[in-house]
Amino acid sequence: MTEAVRTSAGPTKADSQSWLEWLREQGFIKTLAFKNDKGQVVDTAEAVSYQGLLALAHENGLKRVFTEVVQLPTKENDKTAVFLAEVETKKGTYRDYGDANPQNVNRKIVPHIIRMASTRSKARAFRDALNIGVVCAEELEVEVSENGKLTTRATPEKLKQIEDGKSQGPKSDNPPAAAVMPAKPKSPQNERPRDRVGLIHRLPVRPIRFRLWFG
Repeated sequence: MTEAVRTSAGPTKADSQSWLEWLREQGFIKTLAFKNDKGQVVDTAEAVSYQGLLALAHENGLKRVFTEVVQLPTKENDKTAVFLAEVETKKGTYRDYGDANPQNVNRKIVPHIIRMASTRSKARAFRDALNIGVVCAEELEVEVSENGKLTTRATPEKLKQIEDGKSQGPKSDNPPAAAVMPAKPKSPQNERPRDRVGLIHRLPVRPIRFRLWFG
């Protein structure tokens, strides 16, 4: 569902590595612990904060941020809010969607579903614009402890992935992998952007647009 319109050469792999190092040095990337139903840590991964992505976007010539409500939360759609975000940097324009509902956010965020969906859409667009493959912490159901540690519930798919990895033998000496979001389905090319979100119910919602411009 991501769309990119590049006006110049996009970020390279070298750019991505240097920007990841910058995010780590600034403390914007932290270790995320996955816990099972017993509260045991079963895996760890890296996660970047939305604050870090926004800061890095400004460092790389952020020009404009645009968000649009695609779906408001209702009883019929399981209280799911969906936003479309478009960000423009000196490298080009990038778009992506974000969703939030009571099932994929922590308890403290449930009253703020709309704002979280907006944040997630911008985070995903920022990551594409910056070529950052590390998942944003705000995209997951993350709990932050008093000492700043991040934890999240290991989904059944994550637990299966861990078990499959164990059955294949010991891990290599490679550094911890980044937390990975589920693969996005391919979208028909002739559909409008908002038609590409499969979970959207056709509701008579008037689009609400927000624009931020940076000099």
